[in-house]
Amino acid sequence: MKINFERFIVKKLHSNEILNNSISDSILKISIFGISISLVIMILTIACGIGLQNEISNKITGFTSDFQISNMDFDNTINKKPLEISENLFSEIKKINNVTNVKRQITKNTIIKTKNDIDGLVFKGIDENFDENFINNKIIEGKKLIIDKDIPNNSILISKSISSKLNFNSLDTVILLFQDQKKIKPIIKKFVVEGVFTTGIKEIDDIYVIGDIKYLQKINKWDSNQCTSVEVSINNDRNRKKTRYDIESIIPYNFYVLSSSEIYSEIYEWINLFNQNIKFIITIMLIICIVNITCSIISIIVERLKMIGILKILGSNNTSISKIFFSNWIFIMKRSLFFGNTISLILILIQKKFNILKLNPENYYVNYLPLNLSINNFLLVNTLTIASSLLLLFIPYIIIKKTEAYQMSNFE
Repeated sequence: MKINFERFIVKKLHSNEILNNSISDSILKISIFGISISLVIMILTIACGIGLQNEISNKITGFTSDFQISNMDFDNTINKKPLEISENLFSEIKKINNVTNVKRQITKNTIIKTKNDIDGLVFKGIDENFDENFINNKIIEGKKLIIDKDIPNNSILISKSISSKLNFNSLDTVILLFQDQKKIKPIIKKFVVEGVFTTGIKEIDDIYVIGDIKYLQKINKWDSNQCTSVEVSINNDRNRKKTRYDIESIIPYNFYVLSSSEIYSEIYEWINLFNQNIKFIITIMLIICIVNITCSIISIIVERLKMIGILKILGSNNTSISKIFFSNWIFIMKRSLFFGNTISLILILIQKKFNILKLNPENYYVNYLPLNLSINNFLLVNTLTIASSLLLLFIPYIIIKKTEAYQMSNFE
């Protein structure tokens, strides 16, 4: 039976008897610990950054959709021309690949009147195609908003911040004042607060009330096909550019398309900064991994110089001896990857289930730390860790090659 010489030496070096009487045991443990912690930090950094980006982006697109089609009218006053979109064009947009929902909406400035105060808000009128899952899941008090295709509904949803500021609760009657198109006199309408919602996005919660689009169409004297803009939701964000191109290719020349990132550009610029932080932290952690591997391999070689010299005298070549220390690298990486990945996944599962780590929604737009780790990102971190440390394996070969056998065999 043929014995693998390098494997035999490695087994001997990793035996408890040898490790207990050498500094290699401590070196290996420190190296495994350092790489494992670095791996945990890298995985959690990506999970936190991507999780926050997705959560905030989903809130914005849930309220405004992925794209808005508007009339190319640079008049931002109250007399802005309506967007008139035919049923045929509406159907054509729905048929575009990757489009999941198309809906009309009207936004109009309004004044809400209380006994002691008035406040300026924006009334967002939505039709029967609105995203029920998003809006109704954000309701924290009262009932869900139901929009019928034909029958007007005088119920509205107000945000928690507006409710607290103006002391309104569900089932309360509120008075809203609208400017008519001719600016002659205000139009007064009574609405019932059906529910109170919160998105966690200050730019939305502080100014918007949500209600039936038919009331605004009546106030503006618009037809049922007329609106401020058409909102388009998509399924796959990776095909965003193509979907936008497909929409722009079928709409009239006097229409234009805006994405959610363009409408709320300041928020998206802020969350895109997470990418820079992720890259910086991963770079630092990879450097730590490299330093750990380098120090551990060199330390083990120095400790085993006499053994290397004896092996050379007995006829072992540089490649054969280098394989022994390559096995040390495998030993370190297998355990580091196991502990690092296991700890990371456990921490992610705990946070996902119990939301232990809380955040201030005024600063981060979310109440807790969302974690999102895709398989691709998980494999990417592991691949970078292995590849960065693998590049350093030429170090033991150079040391072994340039040191003479008689020098090593006499080393104490």
